[in-house]
Amino acid sequence: LVALTGMSSADAFFDERNRAIRAVADRLRQQLIDGQAAGELQRLALQETMLALEKQPEPAHLLGIAATFDDLFPRNLLLAMAAQEPLRQPQRVLDALIAQRFLLTGDEGANLWLAPVLRMHIYECQPLAERQRRHRLAASSYEDQGATLPAARHWQRAGQDARAVRLIL
Repeated sequence: LVALTGMSSADAFFDERNRAIRAVADRLRQQLIDGQAAGELQRLALQETMLALEKQPEPAHLLGIAATFDDLFPRNLLLAMAAQEPLRQPQRVLDALIAQRFLLTGDEGANLWLAPVLRMHIYECQPLAERQRRHRLAASSYEDQGATLPAARHWQRAGQDARAVRLIL
């Protein structure tokens, strides 16, 4: 290695190697402090995830519906909303998304959860009209169940602030 690098001695080679290791350690420490690495890793993970979804239009479509919800949401509501969309076998698609860990389950499978970073990215990629239509569907369902706050939140996001206010008052 000394001959390949053109360094004068083994001591010079090891000095240079140790300097490089310290420089990398300093760079990693600085990225940890300022959070730069986290943002870059997040961007790379989203990019990789979206590449996988581009090859699967039905799972991507179902995730678009799931992105309507902020936190935990009922599996049955997702499937009911999916039934109103051009999806074949939404239950099969949902099972595949769960198996691939795009959606996580809780309460013995009754509730689902989509990671916030992925949810926000997918949500922002949806056309506004689609997002509002899905929020109207979710709001109606929550309102029928007597869940006032989630219904009002979805009415507001559907662009129907007056209805959300009436519901709360």
